[in-house]
Amino acid sequence: ILSRCAIFRPATAEFRIIVTSILPRPSARTSTKFQIYAALAALVLIVGTSLISAIIQPKVLSALLYSNPQIVPPTETLSTPQQIKYPYAYDSGATPIEGSIELELQVPQLHPTLYSVFVDDCINWIEINGAQVLSPSIPYCDYLKPLEMDLSGYLRSGSNIMRLGYRNHGGPARLYIHSSDKDRYALYINVVRFVAIGVLCLVLASKLRDQVGAGRLVQAAFICGVILRLTYLYETPYRVRGYDVDGHIQYIRQLATSLRIPLTNEGWEAYQPPLYYFIASLVYRLAIKISDSEEALYAVQALSTTISIAMLYLSILVIAQLPFPKRRSVGLAISSFFLAALPAPIMAGARINNDPLVQFLMLATFAVLYKWWAVGSWQQWYSAVGLLCLAILTKSTALTLVPLFAICLFCSKHTPIRTKSLLAIGGMMIAAMMIGWYVFYRLLIDNQNHLIGSIGSLNAKLKVDSSLWNFLILNPAKVLEHPFNNPWLDSTRRAYVWEYLVRSALFGEFNLGEPLKFSAQLLVGSMLAILVLAIPGLLAGLSYATTPVYLLLISQLSAIAAIRWISPFACHQDFRFILIASLPVAYLFARSAVGYSKTWLALSTSAIIMFVVFAFNLVFML
Repeated sequence: ILSRCAIFRPATAEFRIIVTSILPRPSARTSTKFQIYAALAALVLIVGTSLISAIIQPKVLSALLYSNPQIVPPTETLSTPQQIKYPYAYDSGATPIEGSIELELQVPQLHPTLYSVFVDDCINWIEINGAQVLSPSIPYCDYLKPLEMDLSGYLRSGSNIMRLGYRNHGGPARLYIHSSDKDRYALYINVVRFVAIGVLCLVLASKLRDQVGAGRLVQAAFICGVILRLTYLYETPYRVRGYDVDGHIQYIRQLATSLRIPLTNEGWEAYQPPLYYFIASLVYRLAIKISDSEEALYAVQALSTTISIAMLYLSILVIAQLPFPKRRSVGLAISSFFLAALPAPIMAGARINNDPLVQFLMLATFAVLYKWWAVGSWQQWYSAVGLLCLAILTKSTALTLVPLFAICLFCSKHTPIRTKSLLAIGGMMIAAMMIGWYVFYRLLIDNQNHLIGSIGSLNAKLKVDSSLWNFLILNPAKVLEHPFNNPWLDSTRRAYVWEYLVRSALFGEFNLGEPLKFSAQLLVGSMLAILVLAIPGLLAGLSYATTPVYLLLISQLSAIAAIRWISPFACHQDFRFILIASLPVAYLFARSAVGYSKTWLALSTSAIIMFVVFAFNLVFML
């Protein structure tokens, strides 16, 4: 439909009616005042529904763990209670745990009736206010899916005592209770929230049209990207497909409680720069005032999704500033769909870590630097330097942009040599003022010896061969044969840098399972086709205007190769460290698509349609 109606020939009247009924019409510009009011109303609804959702949840006032096992609900007072934190999480190692947990609940007048109980490993029985909960699902032993229960006949407004017979077979132990998404109040809240999000998306789509002249397809691509990110957030707990989640949470909680940057030896992720964790701890502190710690962590997870959506929006704005040989609107649409459907940023948007924020700040840095490259304004240069410093204070990954700054300053044709020297000195002074305190803290107070504090602690089994051959090979057939990475197994070709990088751009380092393997192979095949179709754009697109785009791609790929060579661990060649590289790939692919014959355009259009369809299929099947 897209290739016939939107690219090769004018759209039919029926197709125009379908599209314009969903997206804002370019000829009917919505007033800025109305857009602002609509956006504010949507934000109020989103925040309001989140507050209501937190307020109606039962509050756990205290939690006690009784170590003596119970086969049936207790009828007498138990001995040796131990105060525990709720939500309950504990790693028992190889030691099994069996006992009972007592929760004192404060239930509001208006409260849910359907609840989800997340448990690792088993619930033997449940008793509420002295009455045993009768359910055919109890005993329940499934740590992957929560137990769904209707407690309308057991809970009452005010104070309630819930006791649960609990068993863990060893390893991580967990217990958490929350209202079910199937509860009527949750359904009402989610409907209002999704409508508000939809209104906000339409406002942002109309702003794209007003700011860069984006057509309907670009607006549709942005909305598709938002749908994919929100869907993935909705179905993915923050611990699923995450990286060192507990270490990041520990850092956030340390800042939230002590307002102090932790020393490197105070946590697995404590070596990280603090900017993201300050922002996340602020969200955590605000959320925990009206909810429990688990809900507060979901608020932090939503922060990452918000940043991922903002990064998609900014990426479209940046590509709209880049030159296309012809068919600019088509090229912008193709690149926008690629950025919207690429799984790596979608997955990153549901994680609790600093990757989304640092990549967004790096993208903002590049956007301002490209403006300076085109115009030569000193205000834009110093703004870019300031954004780069913020990115470095978020994660050391941003240091990969420093060579880009140096080369762009050296090669700029708008700036005299004397001015270049002044800009370089001024940039270093700004960097010293913004970053110097942190370098002083880490080197002299914390005694941190290297940028990546976990390098010395990585498991030796993650180490891979660093022969030159592994940096030169990308075998498409092998990538299709092994669509999923495994940083622990050589049989998945983890030592081949570029093969690992391509897979991680789609699935990270995670094996999604045999049922999804064929869908993953289809997505890998469309990705490889896009990379092949982008080659003409790569070879013929270099000019003064596009030089920063090429330098950005080279700097990111070189950084991956360098860190992999210096520290040969499989986890260091993940695409999540260079998400910003998706922008030059999207641009060069779109430039190649519109710069040649209609046949090449047809092939590129087919590839991007398959890529988007397979990405939707994968996200909705997870």
